[in-house]
Amino acid sequence: MIIVKLYGGIGNQMFQYATAKSLAIRNNSELKLDLTHYQIKVLPHGLPYRTYDLEILNITSNIASAEEMSLFKVINPNIVTKTINKIKNIIKPVYVIHEPYFHFYPKLLNLKGNIYLDGYWQTEKYFSEIKTVIKNEFQIKHTLNAGGFEMLDKIHNSESVCLNIRRKEFATNPHLNLFTGIEYILKSIEYMNNKLNNPHYFIFSDELDWVKANLPVNSNFTFVGNHLYGEKFKDCLYLMTNCKHFIIPNSSFGWWAAWLANNNNKIVVAPKKWFNDKSINTNDILPDNWIKI
Repeated sequence: MIIVKLYGGIGNQMFQYATAKSLAIRNNSELKLDLTHYQIKVLPHGLPYRTYDLEILNITSNIASAEEMSLFKVINPNIVTKTINKIKNIIKPVYVIHEPYFHFYPKLLNLKGNIYLDGYWQTEKYFSEIKTVIKNEFQIKHTLNAGGFEMLDKIHNSESVCLNIRRKEFATNPHLNLFTGIEYILKSIEYMNNKLNNPHYFIFSDELDWVKANLPVNSNFTFVGNHLYGEKFKDCLYLMTNCKHFIIPNSSFGWWAAWLANNNNKIVVAPKKWFNDKSINTNDILPDNWIKI
């Protein structure tokens, strides 16, 4: 059995699930999800409370029970369960794996036995071999309304560039990623203008008013209003993945929108600097063919 601890927002959860799914397939084992983190309503450092969001996707794995998690001593087992677990441990080894560092940890994929994963696992190197499986399970259960379908048509019928700008929390909380800044956005737009014939930018943002006030826009820009984002942002993610090209922030949500897009000729621009903390090795977070600015 493989159990993965989920925490963070939808983008983080998708990385955690994809990595655990890869390991489960390699082990011919069942994957279960540990959702106990979401019982914590108040997080340190003013971090925003998140909810379990993978239900907006077409995933196949189930929630782990307390008894199943007790095998890894994540939840204290009773005497009977302890005895059963000792027998299981003899038959099949048990591992509790805490992510040792942020970049790719290749030893993870060679582990056999019952495994509990605790980490972010933010690189496609953990699941690139099962790309088709992940794309199938990460189909979005969208609920587009009339305005959403109209926007989708506009995206399909243009040289669409998803311009995802995440600022609100990043600009105010030093414990989160640093806002990339207007300079990165303008340089990325310039790069796309030089590479594409008549690109049209679809702006998805948590602060559309700030974008309107600070970004020089023209008829080649369309603001995708928050009213089209849907429950748990599932319609937002769906519309983003249908774009042909991407300018993403240092955000796992934007990362997944770009990664899931099916355009074989897509251009993805992403920030070189992903975290405030320069000691974190982020060399593996961006696929090799993405453009770093």
